[in-house]
Parts: sequence; C-alpha cells; structure tokens
Amino acid sequence: MDLNHQCWLGAAALNLGVVCQREGEAAREQGDEAAVQIKFEAALAFVEASLRIWQALGDKPGEATSLSQLAIIDLCVGDLPAAEWS
Repeated sequence: MDLNHQCWLGAAALNLGVVCQREGEAAREQGDEAAVQIKFEAALAFVEASLRIWQALGDKPGEATSLSQLAIIDLCVGDLPAAEWS
C-alpha cells in the first residue's frame, strides 16, 4: 500500500475514533453505561490505530492530532494520568 493510502487510513481511523467518542458521550447522557464503555473502548482503539499509522509515516502533525484526541477520550472516561501522558 502506498504512502498516500496510509495517510487516508490514518485520517479515517482518527475520524472513526471521534465518531465513537461522540456516540459514547451520547450514551452517557442517556444513562446507558454499557454502551458508554463499548463506544469509548472503540474510540481508543481507532485513535490508537491512527497514531500507529502516523508514527510509521513519520507524520508529526498527524501524530500530534491523534495524541490530542487520545487525551480528550481519556478525560471523557476519567483517566487523568493517561490524559496527561497523551
């Protein structure tokens, strides 16, 4: 797979992570804690995948964006130490 395709995969994984995060936030507002956990775990998995792609490509702006998004997700789930690391 060429580098251009990898860039698109990184962006898609990041976007899917944001969607899952927002679905988790909506589930929290509705009081569905089971869905909250599932959605935030999916969000973390997608954004971590995007981070690995950006790191493999040496794309520092993409890496920074993924790390920022990981911190936001960590804050949403109440994991302050992880959010500070991101």
